[in-house]
Amino acid sequence: MTKYKVAKLEPEAVKDTYVGMNKFAAKALGYPFKHNEHTVEVKAGVSKKYRQRIIHHEETEEYFMKNKHYPYKKADALALRYEKEHKPFPTKNIKKEMKKIGFIKK
Repeated sequence: MTKYKVAKLEPEAVKDTYVGMNKFAAKALGYPFKHNEHTVEVKAGVSKKYRQRIIHHEETEEYFMKNKHYPYKKADALALRYEKEHKPFPTKNIKKEMKKIGFIKK
């Protein structure tokens, strides 16, 4: 998986609702996102540890939206579930690894 770039999330644009955003979630939510894929916007002022957690969540969510064509809400719920069960998101052989741990069946 490609390394993600991190950009500053504009708080006024999201009304302090989100701490992170990826291209696919932004499109689904109608949020203006001026970056390419593999870029995550992260709210300024979060700790390094929390920032890393946000990036993992966004890359997991992006995977489900882009590759599985899931809508935002389902992808977000799966990303949250994945975070609780397994961290961080696999970087190689994603489908194989997710099958191996029983997270996806197909």
